[in-house]
Amino acid sequence: MTEELRDLITGAQYVVFGFDGPLCRLFAGRQAHDMAGGLVDRLEKRGLHVPLTEEELASGGPHAVLRAVARARPGSELLEALEEELTREELRAAATARPTPYADPLVRTWSAVGSRLAIATDHAPSAAERYLTGRGLAGCFGPHLYGRTPGPGAPLPARTASAAPSPDWTPALPRP
Repeated sequence: MTEELRDLITGAQYVVFGFDGPLCRLFAGRQAHDMAGGLVDRLEKRGLHVPLTEEELASGGPHAVLRAVARARPGSELLEALEEELTREELRAAATARPTPYADPLVRTWSAVGSRLAIATDHAPSAAERYLTGRGLAGCFGPHLYGRTPGPGAPLPARTASAAPSPDWTPALPRP
């Protein structure tokens, strides 16, 4: 088994990680339903009605709320405000996210053997970057952090399915 694992790691040229789950528990200890309800409450206090049924609200947490609002009101002020609120929550959570056991050494190992690494996530790429920077892992991924873009419902860039180099592979966050 150890030999097979070594071959798997050293033979990988490109590795695409998910973020919340494979690398960390972003909202460790928080219930998705409670978080979604909190986002909706804050927006409604600002006078922005969120057109969701209880079933939609309970179905999948804040990302389900975001998708439902994107379908109901694409390009709206409500959608923009919800995206901003969720990004703020994700950035706060990145500071206290719990690492997935053994993820850090796995990332460092793949990076050390020359594999190109990327992240594809439905969270804000800035939250992934904040977490990775805090763990000393940002350099392992370089600019290849692909996440939710403003105007949710839009798919991630097509190249996130492969960390292979491509002229049209543009990072979601610019790097110096």
